[in-house]
Order: sequence, then structure tokens, then C-alpha cells
Amino acid sequence: VARAHISLGNLPQAKVYLARAQALQPQAPAVRSLEAIIVARSGHEDQAKELARKALADKAYDYDLVNTAFALGLRSKDWEFARQAADLLIREWPPTRVRVYLELGLMYHQELKDPAKALEMYRMALASTPQAQLGSVLPQIPKPYLDQLVQISSSKK
Repeated sequence: VARAHISLGNLPQAKVYLARAQALQPQAPAVRSLEAIIVARSGHEDQAKELARKALADKAYDYDLVNTAFALGLRSKDWEFARQAADLLIREWPPTRVRVYLELGLMYHQELKDPAKALEMYRMALASTPQAQLGSVLPQIPKPYLDQLVQISSSKK
């Protein structure tokens, strides 16, 4: 119920349900996830990141917490934390691979200025993409990298 209130932007009501859940199972992964999301949405991203970091260290997380941790890491430019969350998403939630690899490619390209790592992330995104979805993924890869990937692919034939 709290997540529905978050989706609707009703943080005060989400906090009420969070308090109820914390009274019952304060260490439950879903409760810890909910707390981090509410704190982040309340504008306290540093505090939310620390809650997420602790939950990850305790191995008490769910998809929403790891996804939030990834977003918080990217927004705060905490690249190591973002990469840690990305690794968990890729390993434990395979359907997120394409999106995560694309975001990592962008991180390495725009923020870290590491074209080799960016190219590798874009290569992994393409390798993880089902044929039917290539049309929506290819436009998300910056042209210089796409050109290199096409060139690499052509040279293997």
C-alpha cells in the first residue's frame, strides 16, 4: 500500500504505512527498501544512499532498493556505489541488463570519460538485447560507439 502512495506522490500517507511496517518487521528487506525510497523522495538523497548502502551490506535488499541505490549512485556521482548496485541488478534481475548496461555506458562515456569501458558496456547491452528489441536499443547508443560496434562485428565475419 505504501508503494502505491509513493507512486501517486502521496509521501505523507506512504510514511504512515512505513511506520506500521517498521513496527512489525523493521529489518525486512521490503521495509528497508521502502524507507530508502521514501527518504529519497523526501529530498534527503544522502541519507537514502546511506540506508541503501547499509541494506546492501547486510544483504537485506529487494529489486526496488537496488534500483534506487543505482539511481542514487548515479545522481550523486558516487560511481563505485552505482557500479555495485548495477552489478547486483545485472546478476539478480537479468531483465534489467540492457537498461543497466546502457546507463553504465552513458556513465563511462559522459561522466568518467572512459571510452573503452563505455564501449564495453554498450557491447554488453547489445549482447543482452533480444533481436526483436534491437530497434529500440540501437538509437540509445551514441553514434561513435555504435559505429565501432558495427566495425567490430563486421571484422568478426
